[in-house]
Amino acid sequence: MSQSTSSERVIIFDTTLRDGEQSPGISLDVGEKLEIAEQLARLGVDYIEAGFPIASQGDFEAVHAIASAIEGPTICGLSRTAHKDIDRCWEAIEPAAKRRTTGLPAESTITTDEFMEATLDVWRIDAEQATRVGHPAPFPVELPRRLIDLYTYRDDVVLDPFMGSGSTLVAAARSGRSGVGYDLDPEFVALAGQRVAEERKRQAHGLGASWRRADQAGTGRQEALFDEQAEQEAVLDRAAEAGKKAADIAEALLGEAGFEVVKAGAGLRGLGVSFPFLATDAAEGRPWYVDVAGTFTTSRPGMRRNDVLWRTLGRAHVLAAADEDARLLVLTSKLPRAGSDGDRALRAIGGRGLFDAIEMFDEDGRERLAGYATGSPDRPLPGFWSDAEVERHFG
Repeated sequence: MSQSTSSERVIIFDTTLRDGEQSPGISLDVGEKLEIAEQLARLGVDYIEAGFPIASQGDFEAVHAIASAIEGPTICGLSRTAHKDIDRCWEAIEPAAKRRTTGLPAESTITTDEFMEATLDVWRIDAEQATRVGHPAPFPVELPRRLIDLYTYRDDVVLDPFMGSGSTLVAAARSGRSGVGYDLDPEFVALAGQRVAEERKRQAHGLGASWRRADQAGTGRQEALFDEQAEQEAVLDRAAEAGKKAADIAEALLGEAGFEVVKAGAGLRGLGVSFPFLATDAAEGRPWYVDVAGTFTTSRPGMRRNDVLWRTLGRAHVLAAADEDARLLVLTSKLPRAGSDGDRALRAIGGRGLFDAIEMFDEDGRERLAGYATGSPDRPLPGFWSDAEVERHFG
């Protein structure tokens, strides 16, 4: 028997999502399979057998979703030797295989959370106004943008043969794609060109620009809206680059700040409430409950969703009732708008239930998080809370 060398290694071919699912009582939906595939990719397996595409439409969609979203391992599907099996399997894994072997763009710009919401949830998108855009039947830019993010990759070319006012081309520019459009009406062609040029101008000015679209009222509120939109897009880009869900990003941030996660899924006994993490700080080993509120999505991210906000408030109240000395940190992709009903409701529980609320990609918030890990202060650092609120709620 020859002696092994350092260059030899074990190749891992994981069949959890195909063979493992055959275990009695096990049934995984697309979202659950994608979550497992992400964990397998982090573990560094070489091959993932994602399913049996011809067995059902659900299996096909799961394999296709994994091939589209997972980077690192080679994505495979089970196939018998029949031509229709092979064709169906290739159709499912083609997003991963074809692009990586032909040099086509392959960088996804959709976050894991948004992929899950887009494929498993109902879309709620505000309508566009014809008088504002200058077209009799405009659709909101958010609609083609979601589809572009979901089905194409950065630097792909997006073709709209019925361009109209150019909403699809604006969405393509906003998503990092090249847009090409056609229309028979010269006025609509000019309008589309103007809107695309304005979108590129907005991007060129960056996040701090005081810029507004020419087809909208020139109010400070409108300018702030577009600055906020640009900031949110930057946050989504960072989440997409991380390739993780909100809970995974939160866990990584806790570790970077100096916390030790001692338990995932920390429940309150007999109360039916649990929190994603229980962590201890490095200064005194004091326990902190950590809630992760909402996801990284373009539509109503984080605590901008009322159901997420009120679910967070409910858990905070139960925690305060169970242990008045408990400390709760809420990590979110987006806090409620300042001065909104949600913002006032969140601040109403200060001093009892909520210690601090932090946006995960906000630099000031991350500094506060590190301060809690290394200093274990008795009062929150000003940021989400003002100095006056800290004095009033926390003594």
